[in-house]
Amino acid sequence: MTERTAEMAAVNSKLQREITERLNIEGALREAKGLAEQANLSKTRFLAAASHDLLQPLNAARLFVSALEDRKLAPASRSLVGQTSSALESVEYLLEALMEISKLDAGAVVPELREFPVGDLLRNIKAEFLPVARAEGLELRVSDCGTWVRSDARLLRRVLQNFVSNAIKYTKTGSVSVDWTIRGNVIRLSVTDTGPGIPAEHHAAVFQEFFRLEDGEAHRGMGLGLAIVHRASRMLDHPVHLESKLGVGSTF
Repeated sequence: MTERTAEMAAVNSKLQREITERLNIEGALREAKGLAEQANLSKTRFLAAASHDLLQPLNAARLFVSALEDRKLAPASRSLVGQTSSALESVEYLLEALMEISKLDAGAVVPELREFPVGDLLRNIKAEFLPVARAEGLELRVSDCGTWVRSDARLLRRVLQNFVSNAIKYTKTGSVSVDWTIRGNVIRLSVTDTGPGIPAEHHAAVFQEFFRLEDGEAHRGMGLGLAIVHRASRMLDHPVHLESKLGVGSTF
């Protein structure tokens, strides 16, 4: 009887230690999660404030450049003004993207769900990006669609804009296609390019802010487009998938 009691006491003591250790681990995890959320919130607030404050001097600089563009300048000077204007446009895009990410992270964007025709969205995307694709020597194919969906039209358009913009940016020759398929009551929109493809080990990383593939080419952009896609699609509860093959292309 004494041995039995001692054995049970040992088991109870072991269980208590395990419970205490588990509680300590759970507490540490909660604390780490809280610190991470606090750090992310601080980052979001900083990005929003910095981006907003930098827009004012940027707008002033663009006004100065616009005034120079209206003047008669020597070819060399006009070229420098054009380069300055392009650089300011890149900075403006970066600040706007940072502000958009900040709003999404802060929960300042509330999806407005309603039913709308997918065809309208696709036609708007085609009208916006067809001149851009042609300027790059690419074919842009956008399928028409008569189906209606329930989503946030503005956020869904933002997602497609970033996918198509990225596809055009990284595709040297060939085409970019925007297609759709239906399975049951679910519609799947896809953007396919004939670009260089993305290595499998980078599939998750491409949705992180400031991530850019190092392929030896100087591409425009700051690596924020897919970060915006990731946040917007998660907010809409629209899963995003990536299929890619090196040397063949990618489909989002």
